[in-house]
Amino acid sequence: LLDHLQSNEEDETAISQCHEQSGNINADNNVNIIDVVNLVNMLLFSRGSSNDFAEAEDGIISFATNAIHDNIILESKGGIAGFQFNVLANTDILKSLEDLSLPDGWSVSYSSLGDNYKILAYDQTGNSSLKKIDLNFKGQSIVDISDVVVSDPAGYEIVTSMHKVEYQAENISLPNRPEIQKLY
Repeated sequence: LLDHLQSNEEDETAISQCHEQSGNINADNNVNIIDVVNLVNMLLFSRGSSNDFAEAEDGIISFATNAIHDNIILESKGGIAGFQFNVLANTDILKSLEDLSLPDGWSVSYSSLGDNYKILAYDQTGNSSLKKIDLNFKGQSIVDISDVVVSDPAGYEIVTSMHKVEYQAENISLPNRPEIQKLY
């Protein structure tokens, strides 16, 4: 009986490992948005997976915040076919996530656990990649962005660099007594 239980545990471990690797389309030992884009390419265009680790265009992620809204902007000259990242928020951003504006053919998924949100989006048509994606969140709600993975249309990872910009609203002083002057 003990031998039978041990062999069942080994079988369950093997099945669990196999289950995790079944989604690893490009064989990089990570299951992420890169695999999703590769799977779309395989299904729609009969293209093999991008497991040769070729270099894609570099990309930039800008995080701009002000009193009215926060923006997460992803940019790449070669195009973006999918992205995923984690967000730490200080308020509930579910309404902003539901209102995200991406072109037709894009699919957006998210999950939350407390103040942590995992956001994933990809072009399910394989033909609507974008050079710039601007995601808007109401108020000053985003605290941190982490674990960013961005894919180009061919299914290669875009190496990104993060830029954070904070805008302060200027106080505009108005005159106490307006005057009308003669025109010259």
